[in-house]
This record gives sequence, C-alpha cells and structure tokens, in this order.
Amino acid sequence: MRASELYTKYAVASVAQIPPIIEADLAWARYNQFQVTMMTKPLLARLRFDPEAAAQMFAYLTTSTGSSVKASFPKLLAMTAEMTLKRADWCRQELRRQQSLSSPEIGYDALTRVPRSVSLCLLESLGETAAKVP
Repeated sequence: MRASELYTKYAVASVAQIPPIIEADLAWARYNQFQVTMMTKPLLARLRFDPEAAAQMFAYLTTSTGSSVKASFPKLLAMTAEMTLKRADWCRQELRRQQSLSSPEIGYDALTRVPRSVSLCLLESLGETAAKVP
C-alpha cells in the first residue's frame, strides 16, 4: 500500500470507521516499518482537520482493551492538539490503572514505531499536551 492510498483511505472513511481502521493498520504496521511510516502523515492530517474523528477515536480508546490502541491513540491526539482536559484526565486514570498492574502492558507506538510501555506512552501524551499549552 502506498502513502497516497492511505491518504485516500483515511480521508474517505466515515468517522465511525476511523478507529477500527487505525487499530487494524497498527497491527499490520507492527511488522512492517514502511507501513507505519506511510500511515502517520495521512492519519495526523485527518485528525488535525476533523475534530469529529478525534472525538470518535477517544470514544473508541475509552472502551478498547487493545494495548496498541492505548499506546498510540493518546499520542496521536496529543500531537494534533486534540488532547482536551477530559481526554487528559482519562490518560491519568489509565496511567494509575497501568501502575497497579503486576506487569506493564506493552503496545505498539505509531509515532516511535516500536513496542513500548503503555504507561510511558501515556506520560508522553500528557507531556506533549502540557508543552502545547500557552
């Protein structure tokens, strides 16, 4: 799949389709570095220009058990200035939950392109959000 195909894929997908498409692309990108490199720019473009897609992404995040969703979605929201106070509060709650686990969850981080601790990704999301506050 080429980057131009991903721009089209993310641009024409309905708001409700965006989160499951991203989750599926993350699963495949984990094994194909070229795929994740190509998906990042089109995905960030959609989120920057479509607050409804960001809202749907957050709704999906709050009900997902997928560690890659928990690792990547908050970071993508923070990078596109879509990390609201409500979303940051969810990240803090999830961070506390992650810290209570006997073993940390590991998820694929779409922005660093490697598997990482969900806790670390959440902390970075909150840090990115704080850095963007004037």
